[in-house]
Amino acid sequence: MSRRRCIALGALTGSLVWAGPIGAGEPEPGEAPAPAPAPASAQSPAAPKPKATPADPAPGRDAAADEAPPEAVIDPDEGIPRPAAEDLLSGHVLIDVAAGVVAPSSDLLPDLDGIGHPKVGAGASLRLGVGVARAASLDLLGGFAWLGGGDLCDDCSSYAFDAGLGVTYHVVQGIAFDPWIGYGAGYRHLLLALPDSTERYHAIDFARLGVGADFYPTPTVGLGPFIETDIGVRTGADASVYALFSAGVRVAFDPMRAGLSLAPGGTGATAAR
Repeated sequence: MSRRRCIALGALTGSLVWAGPIGAGEPEPGEAPAPAPAPASAQSPAAPKPKATPADPAPGRDAAADEAPPEAVIDPDEGIPRPAAEDLLSGHVLIDVAAGVVAPSSDLLPDLDGIGHPKVGAGASLRLGVGVARAASLDLLGGFAWLGGGDLCDDCSSYAFDAGLGVTYHVVQGIAFDPWIGYGAGYRHLLLALPDSTERYHAIDFARLGVGADFYPTPTVGLGPFIETDIGVRTGADASVYALFSAGVRVAFDPMRAGLSLAPGGTGATAAR
């Protein structure tokens, strides 16, 4: 073989080795071309980050305790809140009977010659009430007082009859001790019996103030002391302002409390209002 032919064959062989196999990177006849690589902006989004989960409760600790609301903080100045006592007064019918001594002022009766001023006497009263709230009752009042004759007339006698309306406020409820405060107003009829005649006078009680306390040994019956002051004006030509002071004991009835117990642990409310 000639030298020129050998050099040409070597050059051809080297070009084939450098270019690689014939047809490399070209699709075979009938085969779909390979898709071009997608741009970076069109690639699939990054996988979401896993959500943080709460830490497991410590060993031996209930998970529900961690979720429970915190306990209320109690103010030591206010104490522990307690529910109100049961209403033992609203709608109840109340009956009170009282008796005691009565001391009138000198202006209760006119200053008649030979009669003098009325003396200290005795009296009785009746109260019919109905509870209109858990601490208050509306009352119908009535009373009678015997004051004897004047201090200058042993054969004389004087009497006072009264009727009116009032309201009583009960300080506590649900326990056996029932302190109260009352206010009322009404009409008063005065009668002065002389040896040979009878004189009558009319008066208005515009302030009837009383305080007292009843102790209930049983739920329906109470007993306790009271003091009362009646201030009014006697009408007529010789009108005058007067006062009546009374003190004694009264018995209170509440029949609608039957079956209750006012002792701690009994049936019924025992908490103070």
